[in-house]
Amino acid sequence: MKIIYIIAITLLSAFTNALSDPNYYMVFDAGSSGTRLSLFEVIPAEVNGQLPAINRLILDQSQVDDYRVKPGISSLIDNPEGLWPLLDQLFEKANDAMLVHQIDPADVQVYFHATAGMRLIPEAKRNAYFSMIKDYMIKRTPFQSIQTVSMISGEQEGTFAWLAVNYDVMVGEDSSATKIVMDLGGASMQISANLGINPEQYNLPYTTFKVKGNNYHIASTSFLGFGLNLVLSRVSNYWQQTYNVCLPKQYTADYIDNPAYIPFSYAACERIFLHYMLSRGEYNANFRHIFNLINSRAELQVTGLDNFYFVMNYFDANSPQELVHNVQARCSGTEEADVPFLAGSFTIERECPKAIYLLSVYQFLGFDHINPKMDFYRQNWTRGVVASIILEQNP
Repeated sequence: MKIIYIIAITLLSAFTNALSDPNYYMVFDAGSSGTRLSLFEVIPAEVNGQLPAINRLILDQSQVDDYRVKPGISSLIDNPEGLWPLLDQLFEKANDAMLVHQIDPADVQVYFHATAGMRLIPEAKRNAYFSMIKDYMIKRTPFQSIQTVSMISGEQEGTFAWLAVNYDVMVGEDSSATKIVMDLGGASMQISANLGINPEQYNLPYTTFKVKGNNYHIASTSFLGFGLNLVLSRVSNYWQQTYNVCLPKQYTADYIDNPAYIPFSYAACERIFLHYMLSRGEYNANFRHIFNLINSRAELQVTGLDNFYFVMNYFDANSPQELVHNVQARCSGTEEADVPFLAGSFTIERECPKAIYLLSVYQFLGFDHINPKMDFYRQNWTRGVVASIILEQNP
């Protein structure tokens, strides 16, 4: 059964007046491998009937990196005292930003959203942890307008990612040119798309937004266990020696006792990841529906977020085809002199298997048969939380 929500966006004068001054939002992405903080300013539209603009308050990339701490909150659930110093760092940075922009912390709405790592924690234990985090904020920070400390579903995360990328398109002149959004975190992967004028044909649940007379039927599918870190951990632990085919030249996985040297093989490594994806049978139907959606488009525009960006950027690739070429060249060692693969760090980062996993995802979705227009952003889904608030959808 389809779950359909109709969200009609009407900008009443009372709403416009409420936005006469900028509104400020602090959004936490508490993921499986770390916690990121983003700050946003919502600028009222100059013309009645238009939706406001969403601006990031932190634009310099070196500053953005300062607003992230590791490890993820799920790894500290049995040691919450280890979390407070990490959150202290983030709130100190946020307070500095308030001083720079002359914003009263009391005017900032706080949304703390946990994702895939916390989905693996029992509900009662998870909720008690969230209560502790909220108490920490109340007692130790000047930010008191705390709207929520909670876990979001994978489908919500994917919807936020889609809104983060497509909000400006929805409120702009060419409101039809939306993009499919792929968001790859540490423990889960989300794929979100506008299903178009006949959404029922794809057999995917969807949420409908109505903006400026246009209907956007957004299907958001989450794949828990397909996040980059979790896949690499599971695959490398399961295949042990064979996993070495994914490592470049003479590198071996450092956790294996008496590892045997197995030459790098792009094809063999890809088979390992494809086998893992096929073994998760509960997701095969959704992958098939998304494959049909992608391959039904005459012109495909795709945006990759988070780890899609990091891996593609590492290999200087702007398309799956470029990634294939660069991985085969670099990971086989033919361009060894051009790539700083260091024995002490590379087996931890494992960039070659990361890239081949991405290529396995692209193949699984049919990208090897089409030539999609792709771009990759470092930012994540947090902007979509603010967009959803503007669109009157509860986060």
